[in-house]
Amino acid sequence: MRAFEISDRKDFTAMLFLGTVFDDFQLTSARFDTFAGFTIEGHRNSGYYDSDEDAEGFTKTEYILWKEARPHAFQLIRGKKPPLRFQIVFRYPQDLPVIPAAMDLAAKAPGTALYLNIGYKNQQLTCTTGAASPGFIPGFRPDPVWDQAIEHFLKSHGLAFQVLS
Repeated sequence: MRAFEISDRKDFTAMLFLGTVFDDFQLTSARFDTFAGFTIEGHRNSGYYDSDEDAEGFTKTEYILWKEARPHAFQLIRGKKPPLRFQIVFRYPQDLPVIPAAMDLAAKAPGTALYLNIGYKNQQLTCTTGAASPGFIPGFRPDPVWDQAIEHFLKSHGLAFQVLS
């Protein structure tokens, strides 16, 4: 696990809520505290979709994609005042080529869940990584690989940060 403090909150939040950089990440949960608290549970309700949408692949993933929730999340935080806090928990699909190291992890540690937690509180914006493996793999730990992959991902998108841990 590694934590990163994002130096330029404005650029990062614009990328998160208005851009497409995180769109293919799966959203496991999100919490936004503004004038009230709002929670988004990311489990997909497959019974909501009709057969046409099912054929288009909307029900392929257990969790909704950030691009599906992003417009709703943006509506919750937009305004003259920043939110008091928010927390977004992403799960990275290992077969997504945006972060090649994740595909390597899928080959070495099948079933490993890769997480990116984004938190904002007291005007501090942080990203924290996490990896959960279904079993022990002798001589291999997925956490450092995922930590480095996210560090590279942040750098490749021009995001300034400091490593906290």
